[in-house]
Amino acid sequence: GLGFALLFMLQTYLGLITAKARETYRVPLPWMYPDHKDVPKEEDRHMFHCAVRPHHNLVEVIGFFVALVFANIYVVGNLGVCALAVIGFLIGRFLYGIAYITGYPKGRVPGFILGLAFAN
Repeated sequence: GLGFALLFMLQTYLGLITAKARETYRVPLPWMYPDHKDVPKEEDRHMFHCAVRPHHNLVEVIGFFVALVFANIYVVGNLGVCALAVIGFLIGRFLYGIAYITGYPKGRVPGFILGLAFAN
């Protein structure tokens, strides 16, 4: 329950950041990777990508993450341990996203490592 509510909140938060970046840099849907004709300034393209990638990355791992959660509940059988793992993973993904959004992608590494540690 709580873990999936937090996942929904994180997904929504990162989705709103993506929507704001699309508005700020004038990148309409369905474009994912604007080129120099769409967004002339290199720095703006970079910031757009840094703003939308955390959401895309989360979408890419949600299916795997949810499958792991259910597998762990079935195998481990301890909901408390699984809940802590879910919360740790989501904190890692949150830190990953916040660091990425700054425009310095290398800053996402600690959040990635934390999320990966709890996903296993």
